[in-house]
Amino acid sequence: MQKLVHYVLLGQQWLFKSVLIAFFLSPLLVLNNCANRMAPTGGAKDSLAPYLKESIPRNQGINHTGKTLVLKFNEWIREKELLKQLIITPPIQQGFSFKIIRDRLEITILDSAWRTNTTYNLNFRKGIEDITEGNVAILDTLKREPLRLAFSTGNTIDTLQVRGKVLSLLTNEAVKDAVVSLYRLDDTLRIDRDKPYYYTLTDEKGEFKIENIRAGKYQIYALADKDNNSLYREPEAIGFINSGISVGDTAQNNDLILQIASEDHTRPKLARARPLDAEYLLEFSEGLNAINIEVQDNPQKDLLAYNLDEKGKILKLFNLQSVYDSLSLRINVKDSLGNALDTTAKIAFKKIEEKENRRRKETENTGKVLDVKMELRTGTGIEKQLELDFIFDKPVKSLDFQKINYRLDKDTINQSPLLEAKDTASYRWDATRSRLSVTKKINLKSEILILLDSAAFVSVKGETNRKNQQSFKLKDVANFATISGRVNTKEPAYIIQLLNDKFALIAERRNTPNFEFLYLPAGTYQIRVIIDKNNNGRWDSSNTLKNIPAEPVYFRFLQNNGKLKERWDIEGTLVEF
Repeated sequence: MQKLVHYVLLGQQWLFKSVLIAFFLSPLLVLNNCANRMAPTGGAKDSLAPYLKESIPRNQGINHTGKTLVLKFNEWIREKELLKQLIITPPIQQGFSFKIIRDRLEITILDSAWRTNTTYNLNFRKGIEDITEGNVAILDTLKREPLRLAFSTGNTIDTLQVRGKVLSLLTNEAVKDAVVSLYRLDDTLRIDRDKPYYYTLTDEKGEFKIENIRAGKYQIYALADKDNNSLYREPEAIGFINSGISVGDTAQNNDLILQIASEDHTRPKLARARPLDAEYLLEFSEGLNAINIEVQDNPQKDLLAYNLDEKGKILKLFNLQSVYDSLSLRINVKDSLGNALDTTAKIAFKKIEEKENRRRKETENTGKVLDVKMELRTGTGIEKQLELDFIFDKPVKSLDFQKINYRLDKDTINQSPLLEAKDTASYRWDATRSRLSVTKKINLKSEILILLDSAAFVSVKGETNRKNQQSFKLKDVANFATISGRVNTKEPAYIIQLLNDKFALIAERRNTPNFEFLYLPAGTYQIRVIIDKNNNGRWDSSNTLKNIPAEPVYFRFLQNNGKLKERWDIEGTLVEF
């Protein structure tokens, strides 16, 4: 009987413990089951984009005055850089705030009110996506158009549009994320200081579409907006149609092509002037292309010589007459685009102590020489004629023609003078006398040997070159390709340019109806033609603020996509414009 009572008590204790365990574990089981239902594993990937089910106001609706917009989607959503992605036109001044509640987006404008009788267009681009796979929201499932919302604060809604494409003027490549802007022609707004009335951004293909535009005449711009302020800042690439466009007939504005390129109307600046040992340095804000320096109020002639560094930004002045008084200089320089600086500066060379000066001269006389490099302008070999540059590290004062000679084709005895004083058409100096360019027809079979005797050249500091020789071989036409063709145009001046696949300039011809590019190594090429309106021998960019367009550029993509192998020819290329 006592055992029976004992077993009954044990059973009751076990039952009591089981109930307690079940009581404490059951919430954990429920929570675990709930968690499994909220985040199921496996299954097909969600590839469907969320779409707009309804909105306040409705898309293309009228008479909307409330400051809050509501967009409801078919599934839960999230924002992705919405403040950056959402484009509202016409632009609002104070911006907007927003919040997302599951499948609902609420946007509140911070301006006091919308403009009256105005059509607004909200382009969300990639700013809204679903919460699972990041699928970008769309307007509807039928046309699958990008998400946008258009409405009017008046009785009617504007329905006109402008479409087109933005290309790089000098490469013909599509430009992604370019700002395309519309300004009313009857306004005094300027793209460098005022926000546009309508604008959008180009997609990955460089294409754009501005919708819900009011009829009228507009100036249209395309801009590579590097600082994201929708305003033009030089040297951002820009393009425009200088006559403007008339928005009233949608069809005529459906295939616009806007070509953009950088402008540079900033003249060089003299950034710094300072003595350096026995020379004087003038440092400029950009590379120079043309230089003219005059010494004012000093009767002595040939006081200065000068040369440029490799980047063209530092001009080194040499004191030829050991003048240490203050000199007044008239400085006239231009950059590669013709922007000119005309200014004055006072300089004074640093006077070297006599002992130090003597040491310098001894060093110069015993150790320093004039450095001379010989380079072919035609690359690795000679073509139809010798085109050779002598490049010096200091300006050259004089040369001895009898000490510059050549031999042909392994001849070890006979040599001829490369230059003659009377044959001035065969050579020319650059502005600083730091480069001597030779162009000479020479009949050779395989190679030419250039011979420089010592002291063939003398620098402005009295330094002379060392004895040197260098051979150059004739190019074998069998190892190269050729591109030739014809230009058909009524334009009086144009430039035909041969480019590689990186858009680097290989060669060019001017005002030549029948053109030919020889000795081309295997590679990929294309033809670019510049209409040289002012016949200055170069392409000129636009001037946006003066409404002057850039000089036109045309591309001719060659057969076989411009791919050339050795001994191949591309002939009969026709360029029409």
